[in-house]
Amino acid sequence: MSHFFNKSLCFSFILLTSTGCATLNTELSIPAKPLPSTFENQQNGQSLATLNWREYFADKHLQQLLDSAIGSNFDLQMALQRIEMSRSSVKLANSALLPQVSLNVGGSMRRFGLYTMDGAGNASTEITPGETVPTNLPDLYVGLQSSWEIDVWGKLQNQRQSAVSSYLSSVEGTNFVISTLIADVAMLYTELLALDNQVDIISKTIKKQHEALNVIQWEKEAGNANELAVQQFKAELLKTQITQKTLEQQIVDTENKINFLLGRYPQSIEREKTFFFNTLPTQISTGFPSQLLENRPDIRAAERQIEASQFDVKAAKAAFYPNFNIIASL
Repeated sequence: MSHFFNKSLCFSFILLTSTGCATLNTELSIPAKPLPSTFENQQNGQSLATLNWREYFADKHLQQLLDSAIGSNFDLQMALQRIEMSRSSVKLANSALLPQVSLNVGGSMRRFGLYTMDGAGNASTEITPGETVPTNLPDLYVGLQSSWEIDVWGKLQNQRQSAVSSYLSSVEGTNFVISTLIADVAMLYTELLALDNQVDIISKTIKKQHEALNVIQWEKEAGNANELAVQQFKAELLKTQITQKTLEQQIVDTENKINFLLGRYPQSIEREKTFFFNTLPTQISTGFPSQLLENRPDIRAAERQIEASQFDVKAAKAAFYPNFNIIASL
């Protein structure tokens, strides 16, 4: 019976030991899905994403708006501040690998009561011949201490790698904000040019409708038309004028949206409406599917976040092991 109990106890201990030594798998395992080789049978490997936006948008007024948006947009400014925060985290993680030095300075005054045990003992005790312990005893301390953690398990190094990956993720996130901002400003600017040309067409239509109304009024005076025809022409004219006012209001709204993205108060947007009819590149190539994934900054930012999470898991795992510190004090 005792022999069986010893075997059971030994087996339980081995099972507990093997369970406690099981390691946490930090490797990312996402099933890979096959990507299509081409988009719509396009064999051109050149991608539009590699083209600079200054080369794609040739309108000088739009370029000025984009420059102003990049310099003043509030969302972009917050993204840039997040980069600074991540850069500070990297510096903090780097400093953790170096020895830490601290300086401590303190001072106090201790007074022994005259009619106490300590006071009575000090009054009769000589520190040196003829000199007793003073009633007010000063206590000054100046200390220099240094400590250095030996990164045996790689905890500090993984924390540093995590901070670096988070920093790179914030950079890619800022690039995503910039690309989205450029796309929004360019889209609104193009819509503004389209509205300007629509207003020109409506203005010409109103002019022709005025001429037609005058003609039908002359025909009515000549007895070739009745009042119903005149009122129909007036109704069409009023309908077109309402459309013109609606388009003008849409122009103001679009200008306000652009000014909001530029981080400034509402004002008129300088533009050339004739530039709307200038031709853009005839062939826009998206490139290969793999290039599409590589060129998207939001996907690159997510990839960096996954790397940071992996390093965080490794650092948390290493934190369960003992720390080894070298400490020196003076």
